Order: sequence, then C-alpha cells, then structure tokens
Amino acid sequence: MSAQSSPLWPLLERALAQLYPGRRVRLVRMSAQPHVHRGFWHVEAHLSPTHEQLAFAVLVLDREGTDRAAPERYAAVAANALPAPVLLATAADPDRLVLLFQVPQGTNLDDELRRAAAPWRVSAAAISLARFFARLHSTPVHAFEPITTLRPALPTDEQRLSQLAAMAHDFDDPLRSSVERALDWIDQELDHSPALVPTVGCLRLPTLYEDSGEIATAFCWEHLALRPAAVDLACLLPELRFLPAEGRAHFLAVCLAAYADVAPVAIDDVAPRALLDLIERVLIVQSARASAATTSRDRAPDQETVAFLDRAMRAARDGLPALALL
Repeated sequence: MSAQSSPLWPLLERALAQLYPGRRVRLVRMSAQPHVHRGFWHVEAHLSPTHEQLAFAVLVLDREGTDRAAPERYAAVAANALPAPVLLATAADPDRLVLLFQVPQGTNLDDELRRAAAPWRVSAAAISLARFFARLHSTPVHAFEPITTLRPALPTDEQRLSQLAAMAHDFDDPLRSSVERALDWIDQELDHSPALVPTVGCLRLPTLYEDSGEIATAFCWEHLALRPAAVDLACLLPELRFLPAEGRAHFLAVCLAAYADVAPVAIDDVAPRALLDLIERVLIVQSARASAATTSRDRAPDQETVAFLDRAMRAARDGLPALALL
C-alpha cells in the first residue's frame, strides 16, 4: 500500500518528525500485518538527503477506551525488564493513536509453531512461552500502578457464571441442561479468591517474537490488567487451533509443566477457566444462530453442539491438554 494514499500518512509523518527533526522523511510503503495485530503495520521510509532506508513497526490503536493509555503501558513494561518493543515515537488525532517501534528481532512465535515439524520444536516454543508468563506473573503488582487501574472493572468469575447461566436459560433442553451441568462443575472447581497478578488476557501468539529461546518482544500490552494467572494460560486453547490435536495437547502439557517449575502462583483451575471460555464462545454462536433463524426448528441447538459440550466437560476434568484433544 502506498503510504501517501493511507489515511495514516499524516500521523506517521508527525511521529517520524519527532525522530528526525529538520530532516525530510519520505514514506515509501506500508504493509498491514493483521496476523500479528489488527492494527499492526510494517512501514518503510527514506531519509533525505542521504536516502537512508528506514523500517519501523507501527501499532495503530483506537483512542477510545483503554487504548489511550497504551504508551504508558508499554513504557511501564519496559521499565520492569519485560519484553516490550522499543517505542520510538507516538502521534495521535481525535480517533487514533499511532505507536512507532523498532522492528522486532527474532522469530514470530506463531510462525515458528506453524513451521515446527518436530515435537522438540513445539516443546521449545512452549517452554519459551511458559517462561514469559512466569516473568510477567512474578512482576510486583505495584510496578504497574496506576496503569492497571485505568481499565474498566473486569467481570468477576461470579458475574461471568451468572451471565452464561442467563444465556443458557434462553435455550431449550438438552443444551440448557448441558451448560448448567458444566457451569455447576466450573463453579465448584474455580478458585474464587485467586491472587491477582499482571496478565495480558487473551494473548495472540503472533504478537510474540522469540530470540535465543526466550520471548524477546511482545506487542500485547494494551490489555495489561490484574487477573488470576490461570487466565493467561486458559486463553491459549483457541490460539493453538491451527495445530493438530496431538500437537495442541503436547504444547499445553509442556507449557504447564514448565510454568509449574518456576510458577509464582498456582494455576490449578486453568482447565475450568478454559471450559468457561469455550462455553461462552459456543453460547455466543448459538445465540447469533437463533437470532438469524426463521423457524423454531432452526433456532433449536443441534445435537452435535450438545454432544461437544458434554465431551468438553469430561475432558476438562482431566486437565487442559485433554481439552485440547477435542
């Protein structure tokens, strides 16, 4: 995409002017990288009069909500020796915030996993991710104050359980009964007084870059918040769907074992949390399907969905790797 034709061009020029005051920077090319982040771009530019070629990673965020505090979040992460990218400049208009970074070094973790042909490569990636989570979860909570308080209050486990029970009540049996059984089990298994630690929430693997066996750069900090540590690991399940079932289970088993070796907190309820997320996704899909249906028969949940939820609850009793085999 030509930089001059992009609506981001004025913001990028302003950000680059901070880096090269008094110099002319000509934007040459912008390449969207939605697989990394919905607002992630690779930008190329020329610096005059030397014609030096420049390259940057750019993150474009919505200024509404918590994204407006993204520069402070990335700065706080870097100050605590966590793998933040090097932030070079920022620019904003009423709607968007542009963060200009150095191009990350290393290999994209998602790409590495997609190319991994040998189990040891999957294991190596899982260990790198476990170490990343352990470093993050070990960071003192006060290190990110007041950054984490800028987010709206997150739903409690009790609120989520109540909301999903209400959604399930709108469906007929056997889906309603299946969900109610699963929610009852989750309620029994959840740690309802967990320690809250710094977390990234629903991490996307393409936002991570690995170098020498460690996560060296991460573009996931705009959602930094205090949550139970198990949330970060439970959210991995849908991120691994591109792997075969055995690969997913192997990755999660290695990741959980490596995390347990250095874990600052217990994550005994990671499987119930993953099942809770799965039920939420299923009910959202079923609700959308019912809303679009034209007959009562079309609105009825299919037996395959009910059978899947029952299998998921049985698998969750055996742990997160078993849930990944579905």
